[in-house]
Amino acid sequence: LAGDAHGFLWEKFTTKPLVDAGHFRRVGEIPTPWPCFVIAVRNETLANHGAEVKKVLEIVAKQCAEFKADPKAVAYIAENYKLEASDVAEWFKTVEWAANPLAVDDAMLLQVGTTLKELAILEDAPDPASLKGLL
Repeated sequence: LAGDAHGFLWEKFTTKPLVDAGHFRRVGEIPTPWPCFVIAVRNETLANHGAEVKKVLEIVAKQCAEFKADPKAVAYIAENYKLEASDVAEWFKTVEWAANPLAVDDAMLLQVGTTLKELAILEDAPDPASLKGLL
């Protein structure tokens, strides 16, 4: 059936306009046990450029905190992504940014590692403390 999609998995708020217009039909939700966006760095990069990586993380964290606190953020997102402000406001309530990468929950890190091991992406789920030790 070339050209026919039998299933499509994407973030529900960004596809909501397509659902509302009748182009897509939402049949369910599958939450992931990890954040949607992460900054990943190779161990060698941390070893050679650790100070620069920390600086980037600090800048991103500061900008995220400022954006999350900005009362105009919902209107900005709605306008720039052609979404309904009420949908953006609902989504924005669920948004969390780890402003401090060392404050990431150990249970979440363990769950992500375990899931990646079960999917045969990792050989072993790393100990969360060892991951935090890299920073």
